[in-house]
Amino acid sequence: GSATTTYIDTDESEIAHCAGVLEDHPRYDYTGNVNGDPVLMLEPFRTNLFDLSEVFYRSPWTRDGVTVQNKNATSPDGSKNASRIQEQGTNGDHFLGYSLELTSGKTYTVSIFAKEAERSVIQFSPSVSHIASSHANFDLSDGSVGSTSGDVTASIEDHHDDWYRCSMTFTATATATATFAFYIQTTDSAARGATYQGNTSNGILAYGAQIEEGPYATSYIPTYGSSASRSGEAHNSLSSFRCKLAKTLTKSYTLFVDLKVDNLERDRNFDDIFVARRHGDNSYALRIEGYHDPNQNPTTYTMRVFDASVGIKVFVNGDSTPMSQTLGTFSMKEVIFLEGGGNVRSKTLIHSIQAYNEALTDQEAIDLTTL
Repeated sequence: GSATTTYIDTDESEIAHCAGVLEDHPRYDYTGNVNGDPVLMLEPFRTNLFDLSEVFYRSPWTRDGVTVQNKNATSPDGSKNASRIQEQGTNGDHFLGYSLELTSGKTYTVSIFAKEAERSVIQFSPSVSHIASSHANFDLSDGSVGSTSGDVTASIEDHHDDWYRCSMTFTATATATATFAFYIQTTDSAARGATYQGNTSNGILAYGAQIEEGPYATSYIPTYGSSASRSGEAHNSLSSFRCKLAKTLTKSYTLFVDLKVDNLERDRNFDDIFVARRHGDNSYALRIEGYHDPNQNPTTYTMRVFDASVGIKVFVNGDSTPMSQTLGTFSMKEVIFLEGGGNVRSKTLIHSIQAYNEALTDQEAIDLTTL
Protein backbone atom coordinates (compact mmCIF):
# COMPACT_ATOMS: atom_id res chain seq x y z
CA GLY A 1 0.00 0.00 0.00
CA SER A 2 0.97 3.66 -0.07
CA ALA A 3 1.18 6.43 2.51
CA THR A 4 0.79 9.94 1.13
CA THR A 5 2.41 12.67 3.18
CA THR A 6 0.09 15.23 4.76
CA TYR A 7 1.59 18.67 5.30
CA ILE A 8 -1.20 20.90 6.62
CA ASP A 9 -2.61 20.58 10.11
CA THR A 10 -4.57 23.86 10.13
CA ASP A 11 -7.68 24.84 8.22
CA GLU A 12 -6.77 26.06 4.74
CA SER A 13 -8.70 29.29 5.23
CA GLU A 14 -6.22 30.33 7.92
CA ILE A 15 -3.18 30.14 5.66
CA ALA A 16 -4.44 30.52 2.10
CA HIS A 17 -2.52 33.06 0.06
CA CYS A 18 -0.04 33.63 2.88
CA ALA A 19 2.96 31.86 1.36
CA GLY A 20 6.08 33.56 2.60
CA VAL A 21 4.25 36.13 4.74
CA LEU A 22 3.53 34.57 8.14
CA GLU A 23 6.56 34.22 10.40
CA ASP A 24 7.55 30.86 11.90
CA HIS A 25 5.04 29.13 9.66
CA PRO A 26 5.53 26.61 6.86
CA ARG A 27 5.47 28.40 3.53
CA TYR A 28 3.09 27.11 0.87
CA ASP A 29 2.71 27.95 -2.78
CA TYR A 30 -0.84 28.05 -4.17
CA THR A 31 0.07 28.69 -7.80
CA GLY A 32 1.98 25.54 -8.71
CA ASN A 33 -0.88 23.04 -8.63
CA VAL A 34 -3.71 23.01 -11.14
CA ASN A 35 -6.27 21.91 -8.54
CA GLY A 36 -5.31 24.72 -6.17
CA ASP A 37 -3.92 22.53 -3.41
CA PRO A 38 -1.02 24.10 -1.50
CA VAL A 39 2.53 22.95 -2.19
CA LEU A 40 5.29 22.95 0.45
CA MET A 41 8.02 25.40 -0.56
CA LEU A 42 11.70 24.99 0.31
CA GLU A 43 14.03 27.87 -0.49
CA PRO A 44 17.73 28.80 -0.57
CA PHE A 45 19.63 30.96 1.92
CA ARG A 46 18.74 34.64 1.62
CA THR A 47 19.22 37.87 3.63
CA ASN A 48 16.85 40.85 3.66
CA LEU A 49 19.23 43.81 3.54
CA PHE A 50 16.56 46.34 4.56
CA ASP A 51 17.02 46.82 8.32
CA LEU A 52 13.38 47.83 8.86
CA SER A 53 11.09 46.05 6.46
CA GLU A 54 7.73 47.33 7.74
CA VAL A 55 8.26 50.59 9.68
CA PHE A 56 8.54 53.14 6.89
CA TYR A 57 8.20 56.28 9.04
CA ARG A 58 11.51 55.71 10.84
CA SER A 59 15.15 56.04 9.81
CA PRO A 60 16.88 54.68 7.75
CA TRP A 61 13.83 55.18 5.54
CA THR A 62 13.52 58.66 4.04
CA ARG A 63 10.39 60.33 2.71
CA ASP A 64 10.21 62.89 -0.07
CA GLY A 65 6.80 64.39 -0.78
CA VAL A 66 5.01 61.70 1.25
CA THR A 67 3.98 60.98 4.83
CA VAL A 68 3.57 57.56 6.43
CA GLN A 69 0.64 56.39 8.51
CA ASN A 70 1.91 53.34 10.38
CA LYS A 71 -0.36 50.34 11.07
CA ASN A 72 -3.07 51.83 8.91
CA ALA A 73 -4.44 48.70 7.21
CA THR A 74 -4.49 44.91 7.28
CA SER A 75 -1.47 43.41 5.51
CA PRO A 76 -1.22 40.08 3.66
CA ASP A 77 -0.31 38.35 6.93
CA GLY A 78 -3.74 39.23 8.41
CA SER A 79 -2.49 41.78 10.95
CA LYS A 80 -3.07 45.51 11.00
CA ASN A 81 0.55 46.33 10.25
CA ALA A 82 0.48 47.76 6.72
CA SER A 83 1.33 51.42 6.18
CA ARG A 84 -0.45 54.09 4.19
CA ILE A 85 1.98 56.07 2.04
CA GLN A 86 0.22 59.40 1.50
CA GLU A 87 1.14 62.22 -0.84
CA GLN A 88 1.93 65.68 0.39
CA GLY A 89 0.34 68.58 -1.47
CA THR A 90 3.54 69.52 -3.26
CA ASN A 91 4.48 69.62 -6.92
CA GLY A 92 7.47 67.32 -7.16
CA ASP A 93 8.70 63.87 -6.11
CA HIS A 94 6.59 61.50 -4.02
CA PHE A 95 8.61 58.52 -2.79
CA LEU A 96 9.99 56.39 0.03
CA GLY A 97 13.76 55.96 -0.09
CA TYR A 98 16.31 53.66 1.49
CA SER A 99 20.07 54.18 1.27
CA LEU A 100 22.26 51.08 1.21
CA GLU A 101 25.49 49.78 -0.25
CA LEU A 102 25.34 47.44 -3.23
CA THR A 103 28.31 45.67 -4.81
CA SER A 104 29.26 45.83 -8.45
CA GLY A 105 28.59 42.63 -10.37
CA LYS A 106 26.09 41.22 -7.88
CA THR A 107 22.45 40.60 -8.78
CA TYR A 108 19.76 41.92 -6.44
CA THR A 109 16.00 41.52 -6.24
CA VAL A 110 13.88 44.20 -4.56
CA SER A 111 10.27 43.48 -3.59
CA ILE A 112 7.40 45.03 -1.65
CA PHE A 113 3.74 44.23 -1.01
CA ALA A 114 1.51 47.04 -2.27
CA LYS A 115 -2.20 47.71 -2.54
CA GLU A 116 -4.21 50.28 -4.44
CA ALA A 117 -5.83 53.13 -2.50
CA GLU A 118 -6.56 56.44 -4.23
CA ARG A 119 -3.43 55.90 -6.32
CA SER A 120 -2.80 52.63 -8.14
CA VAL A 121 0.78 52.80 -9.45
CA ILE A 122 4.03 52.15 -7.59
CA GLN A 123 7.37 52.67 -9.29
CA PHE A 124 10.72 51.05 -8.43
CA SER A 125 13.72 53.28 -9.17
CA PRO A 126 17.27 52.19 -8.32
CA SER A 127 19.93 54.86 -7.99
CA VAL A 128 22.03 55.72 -11.05
CA SER A 129 24.99 55.19 -8.71
CA HIS A 130 24.10 51.48 -8.72
CA ILE A 131 22.90 50.97 -12.30
CA ALA A 132 22.30 53.13 -15.37
CA SER A 133 18.95 54.97 -15.36
CA SER A 134 16.19 52.37 -15.00
CA HIS A 135 12.76 51.85 -13.47
CA ALA A 136 9.68 49.63 -13.40
CA ASN A 137 6.03 50.61 -12.94
CA PHE A 138 3.43 48.31 -11.37
CA ASP A 139 -0.32 48.79 -11.82
CA LEU A 140 -2.07 47.79 -8.60
CA SER A 141 -5.54 48.12 -10.11
CA ASP A 142 -5.14 45.05 -12.32
CA GLY A 143 -1.90 43.38 -11.16
CA SER A 144 0.17 44.16 -14.25
CA VAL A 145 3.67 45.41 -14.95
CA GLY A 146 3.62 48.78 -16.70
CA SER A 147 6.48 50.50 -18.49
CA THR A 148 10.09 49.72 -17.64
CA SER A 149 13.45 51.12 -18.64
CA GLY A 150 17.05 49.99 -18.38
CA ASP A 151 18.44 46.54 -17.71
CA VAL A 152 15.88 45.29 -15.17
CA THR A 153 13.36 42.47 -14.90
CA ALA A 154 10.01 43.16 -13.24
CA SER A 155 7.20 40.89 -12.04
CA ILE A 156 4.03 41.13 -9.97
CA GLU A 157 2.29 38.41 -7.94
CA ASP A 158 -1.26 38.36 -6.58
CA HIS A 159 -1.43 37.90 -2.81
CA HIS A 160 -5.20 38.04 -2.32
CA ASP A 161 -7.48 40.84 -1.13
CA ASP A 162 -6.05 43.23 -3.79
CA TRP A 163 -2.51 42.95 -2.40
CA TYR A 164 0.31 42.39 -4.87
CA ARG A 165 3.96 41.61 -4.39
CA CYS A 166 5.97 43.65 -6.86
CA SER A 167 9.60 42.76 -7.56
CA MET A 168 12.50 44.00 -9.68
CA THR A 169 15.78 42.23 -10.42
CA PHE A 170 18.93 43.99 -11.62
CA THR A 171 22.72 43.65 -11.51
CA ALA A 172 24.67 46.48 -9.90
CA THR A 173 27.29 47.95 -12.23
CA ALA A 174 29.09 49.92 -9.52
CA THR A 175 29.82 49.58 -5.83
CA ALA A 176 28.23 52.50 -4.03
CA THR A 177 25.98 53.58 -1.18
CA ALA A 178 22.90 55.21 -2.67
CA THR A 179 19.11 55.37 -2.42
CA PHE A 180 16.60 52.94 -3.85
CA ALA A 181 13.24 54.72 -4.28
CA PHE A 182 9.64 53.51 -4.22
CA TYR A 183 7.62 56.21 -6.01
CA ILE A 184 3.89 56.82 -6.12
CA GLN A 185 2.96 57.57 -9.71
CA THR A 186 -0.20 58.66 -11.50
CA THR A 187 0.07 56.33 -14.52
CA ASP A 188 1.75 53.01 -15.29
CA SER A 189 3.55 54.66 -18.21
CA ALA A 190 5.24 57.27 -16.01
CA ALA A 191 8.88 58.02 -16.73
CA ARG A 192 11.52 57.29 -14.12
CA GLY A 193 11.14 59.71 -11.21
CA ALA A 194 8.24 61.58 -12.80
CA THR A 195 6.99 64.51 -10.72
CA TYR A 196 3.43 65.77 -10.33
CA GLN A 197 1.15 67.86 -8.13
CA GLY A 198 0.36 65.83 -5.03
CA ASN A 199 -2.93 65.65 -3.17
CA THR A 200 -3.03 64.96 0.57
CA SER A 201 -6.08 62.73 0.06
CA ASN A 202 -4.21 60.31 -2.23
CA GLY A 203 -1.92 57.41 -1.49
CA ILE A 204 -1.23 53.66 -1.61
CA LEU A 205 -0.76 50.91 0.99
CA ALA A 206 2.60 49.16 1.49
CA TYR A 207 4.06 46.36 3.59
CA GLY A 208 7.08 44.08 3.74
CA ALA A 209 9.95 45.60 1.76
CA GLN A 210 12.83 43.29 0.90
CA ILE A 211 16.11 43.47 -1.01
CA GLU A 212 18.12 40.30 -1.34
CA GLU A 213 21.09 39.10 -3.30
CA GLY A 214 19.79 36.70 -5.94
CA PRO A 215 17.98 36.51 -9.29
CA TYR A 216 14.41 36.22 -7.96
CA ALA A 217 12.35 37.12 -4.89
CA THR A 218 12.09 34.52 -2.16
CA SER A 219 9.45 34.54 0.55
CA TYR A 220 9.34 37.53 2.83
CA ILE A 221 11.93 37.86 5.64
CA PRO A 222 10.77 40.47 8.21
CA THR A 223 13.39 42.73 9.80
CA TYR A 224 13.08 44.86 12.94
CA GLY A 225 16.23 46.98 13.17
CA SER A 226 18.88 44.89 11.44
CA SER A 227 19.15 42.67 8.39
CA ALA A 228 17.87 39.13 8.83
CA SER A 229 18.54 35.84 7.07
CA ARG A 230 16.73 32.61 6.32
CA SER A 231 18.84 29.46 6.19
CA GLY A 232 18.76 27.26 3.12
CA GLU A 233 16.22 24.49 3.54
CA ALA A 234 16.57 20.83 2.76
CA HIS A 235 15.18 17.60 4.15
CA ASN A 236 17.86 15.14 5.15
CA SER A 237 15.71 12.34 6.51
CA LEU A 238 12.84 10.31 5.19
CA SER A 239 11.20 10.76 8.58
CA SER A 240 10.79 14.43 7.64
CA PHE A 241 8.18 13.22 5.18
CA ARG A 242 6.67 10.67 7.59
CA CYS A 243 7.85 7.81 5.42
CA LYS A 244 8.44 4.97 7.87
CA LEU A 245 11.50 3.29 6.36
CA ALA A 246 14.32 1.60 8.19
CA LYS A 247 17.61 3.47 8.10
CA THR A 248 19.31 0.32 6.87
CA LEU A 249 17.11 -0.61 3.95
CA THR A 250 16.82 -4.38 3.89
CA LYS A 251 13.40 -4.61 2.25
CA SER A 252 12.18 -3.58 -1.19
CA TYR A 253 10.58 -0.17 -1.46
CA THR A 254 9.33 2.28 -4.06
CA LEU A 255 9.34 5.99 -3.33
CA PHE A 256 7.20 8.35 -5.42
CA VAL A 257 8.05 12.05 -5.26
CA ASP A 258 6.17 14.75 -7.15
CA LEU A 259 8.23 17.92 -7.02
CA LYS A 260 9.55 20.82 -9.06
CA VAL A 261 13.06 22.15 -8.59
CA ASP A 262 13.79 25.44 -10.30
CA ASN A 263 15.73 28.68 -10.08
CA LEU A 264 18.98 26.98 -9.19
CA GLU A 265 21.44 29.85 -8.91
CA ARG A 266 24.45 28.21 -10.48
CA ASP A 267 24.95 26.26 -13.65
CA ARG A 268 27.07 23.54 -12.05
CA ASN A 269 25.32 20.35 -11.03
CA PHE A 270 26.04 20.55 -7.29
CA ASP A 271 22.59 20.63 -5.70
CA ASP A 272 21.61 17.09 -4.79
CA ILE A 273 18.04 16.09 -5.59
CA PHE A 274 18.48 12.49 -4.43
CA VAL A 275 21.27 10.78 -2.55
CA ALA A 276 21.34 7.09 -1.68
CA ARG A 277 24.23 5.88 0.48
CA ARG A 278 25.64 2.40 1.01
CA HIS A 279 25.63 0.87 4.46
CA GLY A 280 29.12 0.49 5.88
CA ASP A 281 31.28 3.03 4.08
CA ASN A 282 28.55 5.69 3.59
CA SER A 283 29.56 6.05 -0.06
CA TYR A 284 27.17 7.10 -2.80
CA ALA A 285 25.15 4.30 -4.31
CA LEU A 286 23.26 6.79 -6.46
CA ARG A 287 23.31 10.56 -6.73
CA ILE A 288 21.10 12.85 -8.84
CA GLU A 289 22.07 16.50 -9.01
CA GLY A 290 20.14 19.56 -10.07
CA TYR A 291 21.24 22.27 -12.46
CA HIS A 292 20.32 25.79 -13.50
CA ASP A 293 17.26 25.78 -15.73
CA PRO A 294 14.72 28.50 -14.81
CA ASN A 295 12.32 27.22 -17.49
CA GLN A 296 12.44 23.62 -16.31
CA ASN A 297 9.14 21.75 -16.42
CA PRO A 298 7.76 20.13 -13.26
CA THR A 299 9.58 16.89 -12.55
CA THR A 300 8.04 13.77 -11.09
CA TYR A 301 10.55 11.26 -9.75
CA THR A 302 9.98 7.67 -8.77
CA MET A 303 12.89 6.24 -6.84
CA ARG A 304 12.75 2.47 -6.69
CA VAL A 305 14.79 1.10 -3.83
CA PHE A 306 15.06 -2.63 -4.38
CA ASP A 307 16.65 -5.30 -2.28
CA ALA A 308 20.41 -5.61 -2.09
CA SER A 309 20.66 -7.94 -5.07
CA VAL A 310 18.91 -5.60 -7.50
CA GLY A 311 19.78 -1.98 -6.69
CA ILE A 312 18.07 1.30 -7.56
CA LYS A 313 16.28 2.72 -10.59
CA VAL A 314 14.95 6.25 -11.01
CA PHE A 315 12.17 7.05 -13.50
CA VAL A 316 11.26 10.63 -14.43
CA ASN A 317 8.10 12.02 -16.06
CA GLY A 318 6.99 8.72 -17.55
CA ASP A 319 10.16 8.08 -19.58
CA SER A 320 10.53 4.36 -20.25
CA THR A 321 14.31 4.61 -19.84
CA PRO A 322 15.50 5.10 -16.25
CA MET A 323 17.11 8.49 -15.66
CA SER A 324 19.66 6.79 -13.47
CA GLN A 325 20.23 3.36 -12.01
CA THR A 326 22.64 1.52 -9.77
CA LEU A 327 22.55 -2.25 -9.93
CA GLY A 328 24.44 -4.76 -7.85
CA THR A 329 24.70 -6.22 -4.39
CA PHE A 330 24.89 -3.79 -1.50
CA SER A 331 22.96 -2.83 1.62
CA MET A 332 21.39 0.63 1.63
CA LYS A 333 22.05 2.81 4.66
CA GLU A 334 19.72 5.73 3.87
CA VAL A 335 18.05 7.73 1.15
CA ILE A 336 18.09 11.54 1.31
CA PHE A 337 15.82 13.92 -0.59
CA LEU A 338 16.95 17.45 -1.47
CA GLU A 339 20.23 17.26 0.38
CA GLY A 340 21.50 20.46 -1.19
CA GLY A 341 25.14 19.72 -0.51
CA GLY A 342 25.16 21.97 2.57
CA ASN A 343 24.72 25.13 0.48
CA VAL A 344 21.21 24.95 -0.86
CA ARG A 345 20.67 27.06 -3.98
CA SER A 346 17.33 25.81 -5.23
CA LYS A 347 13.69 26.71 -4.78
CA THR A 348 11.76 23.48 -4.44
CA LEU A 349 8.01 22.91 -4.55
CA ILE A 350 6.96 19.57 -3.07
CA HIS A 351 3.55 18.34 -4.21
CA SER A 352 3.46 14.90 -2.62
CA ILE A 353 5.51 11.93 -1.45
CA GLN A 354 4.38 8.32 -1.32
CA ALA A 355 6.13 5.19 -0.10
CA TYR A 356 5.32 1.63 -1.15
CA ASN A 357 6.43 -1.40 0.85
CA GLU A 358 7.23 -3.25 -2.33
CA ALA A 359 9.21 -2.77 -5.50
CA LEU A 360 6.88 -1.77 -8.29
CA THR A 361 7.55 -3.09 -11.77
CA ASP A 362 9.23 -0.84 -14.28
CA GLN A 363 5.93 -0.30 -16.08
CA GLU A 364 4.13 0.59 -12.84
CA ALA A 365 6.82 3.16 -12.10
CA ILE A 366 6.53 4.59 -15.60
CA ASP A 367 2.75 4.84 -15.29
CA LEU A 368 3.02 6.47 -11.86
CA THR A 369 5.32 9.22 -13.12
CA THR A 370 3.51 9.99 -16.37
CA LEU A 371 2.38 13.61 -16.27
